[in-house]
Amino acid sequence: MADKRKTSSRKAPRGVRAAGRPASIRAKSNMAIEPVPSSHPTRERLIEVTLQLLDTLPREQVTSDRVLADSGISKGSLYHHFQDFFELLEVALARQFARTVDANIAAIADLIDKARSADEMYSLIGELFRVTHARERARFRLRRAMLAGATLGNARFQAALAREQDRLTQA
Repeated sequence: MADKRKTSSRKAPRGVRAAGRPASIRAKSNMAIEPVPSSHPTRERLIEVTLQLLDTLPREQVTSDRVLADSGISKGSLYHHFQDFFELLEVALARQFARTVDANIAAIADLIDKARSADEMYSLIGELFRVTHARERARFRLRRAMLAGATLGNARFQAALAREQDRLTQA
């Protein structure tokens, strides 16, 4: 079966698919993590506040009381939208993971667009590697590893991450 992916008409240097990137990757480079269309505003508010707290506090300090206080949402509403506080954390962490993946896809897509030769592509990928593996980014790498470890034995969290992965793959 022939490959029906759309590509731009600009010629890429041999060995570099800068302009010939499939449309699906081009779309992902501009993709924003959007809430599920049918998601309730209260649910989204709880998730966003949890994400903000996870970005600024150690995980142990992100409590249901703190999320409720910062969001101005009642405990009853929390339990209306989530089975328990841990489900809220799982959904927020899955969304955080998806945002990280989205940012990585955008960075790679930008590199592909900028490269004018194979040597330049290798140089840009090397720079991306140096930036993403810098000591200052260790916290983010640790967070991803902890996230993967947290899925072990937690079918609900595995499902939440699988939904985000499917959404990213289909976008």
